[in-house]
Amino acid sequence: MHRLSVIAQDQPESALERAVFWVEFVGRHGHGGTRHFRRDIRQISLIQYYSIDVIASLVFGVAIVTFVISKACKRCLCSSRRKIKAE
Repeated sequence: MHRLSVIAQDQPESALERAVFWVEFVGRHGHGGTRHFRRDIRQISLIQYYSIDVIASLVFGVAIVTFVISKACKRCLCSSRRKIKAE
């Protein structure tokens, strides 16, 4: 395992040097060469802009988890009440 780690870390430059290179590269060629990096707000829908699909998924997930937990707690409480009444 150690050998694979050494091979993976064998890079000609550090991560910081690579980051500096790319920032400088974008700075040098930024006038026409970085249009693909920018997102024109007019090209996306309101659902994408406000991340409504992500928010809806999170709300739905939380609602499902809350429902399942509440049903499980209710079932446990009902079963413990039956045991108490039976005794």
